[in-house]
Amino acid sequence: MLHIGDECAAALAESFESVDGLAARWNELLSEVDREALAPSGVTVIRGQAPLELLLKSTPMLLPVCQVYCRKVQNDLRGKFNAVSGRAELVVECTVSGVSVDELTRQTSAAITAITAILAEQRGAWLVGAYYDGAWSVDVSPARLGGKQFLQSCRVGIALDIRKA
Repeated sequence: MLHIGDECAAALAESFESVDGLAARWNELLSEVDREALAPSGVTVIRGQAPLELLLKSTPMLLPVCQVYCRKVQNDLRGKFNAVSGRAELVVECTVSGVSVDELTRQTSAAITAITAILAEQRGAWLVGAYYDGAWSVDVSPARLGGKQFLQSCRVGIALDIRKA
């Protein structure tokens, strides 16, 4: 029953990977100059949690990368007759690269806007027993050096109400 968090993360990743998903929204938000900085394939969406450094060393991929994973499932037993009733916390962690801090800021801002726009459309029931009310939180890390360019990450956290009999 507790794998519902992973199922919800997979459902969110599917909406990001769709034709009108994250890459399409992101491209709409960026200027022509910034659009050229994106990877030719758009935005890579990864399901699961792994450190970015490990992913970059083990798999050939281009940035930007968005990881979608379930960080925590909590069974509060709110529902008296449910086996699981509580919250599942999902995280969308997006990492961008650029040659300047201004470019990073524009890319990070576009990523947050695109992710939260998709989340706004996802309000309601995701799966049987999982409901998203539309709330989210954003955490942006400071820019850091990553090879020959700068890297910056942002995390968008959401919580789902879950109830399984």
